[in-house]
Amino acid sequence: MVKEAILSVKDAEKEAENLIEEAIKNAKEAEKNAEKEALDRFKEITDNAKADAKRIREEAEQKAAAEAEPIIEEGERLYEENLHKADEKIDKLAEQILERIVS
Repeated sequence: MVKEAILSVKDAEKEAENLIEEAIKNAKEAEKNAEKEALDRFKEITDNAKADAKRIREEAEQKAAAEAEPIIEEGERLYEENLHKADEKIDKLAEQILERIVS
């Protein structure tokens, strides 16, 4: 009877060791899966953030270009206007100089 009890305890110890080994194996596999899932999720989040940043940048560039266009057009108009006025002044001065030379 004592022998049977000892064998029973040994069997229980062996079964406990097997359960511990299986639990360790499962824990390592769960950790590995969790790490992979976390990396996949991180990549997904960073990819989404990059796409959002690109979209926001493009929208900002389009908005800035749309806002700048009338300013540029006004600048070009003023440049042409001032250039025309300068040409008129040069022509007028040239006429005055010619009049002084002739008279």
